[in-house]
Amino acid sequence: MIICGIDPGYDRAGYAFLELKENRSFKVLAYGLVSTSKNLSFCDRILELGNDFDELFKRYQAQHLFMEKLFMGRNTTTVLQVSEARGVLRFLAKKNNMEVSEVAPTSIKKTVSGYGAADKTQMIRAITLLLQLPEPPHPDDVADALSVAFCGYIRLS
Repeated sequence: MIICGIDPGYDRAGYAFLELKENRSFKVLAYGLVSTSKNLSFCDRILELGNDFDELFKRYQAQHLFMEKLFMGRNTTTVLQVSEARGVLRFLAKKNNMEVSEVAPTSIKKTVSGYGAADKTQMIRAITLLLQLPEPPHPDDVADALSVAFCGYIRLS
């Protein structure tokens, strides 16, 4: 079974694909960042994001998508735009026959680091060790996506 974890955004979106094996172990298949050009209109950025993720979903054929729940910050414009990006990702996931689940940020932090209020440095260190990555993932969006995917692995194993 293949799990996809995404830290959603329209400017930058981190992704990670993990394979859950029959013996409950896992293999990191891929991780990275999808970014869109700031020179494009918002609609064109959403289109670019959608096209890139559609290609990734087809390439890795995951059965489950886990996304970080949206955090309601002060900037309502950003929240609305990220919500639109999340809608595109949900649509594409269902189009590619994936189950979609959300994970709360505090749950991600507690699962990965053991502490629900861990900072970015602690999270990056923890996910690097847990997934036995050759080096710490950067930028933060990628580390977050790996953490979300790891939470999906824990929930499904």
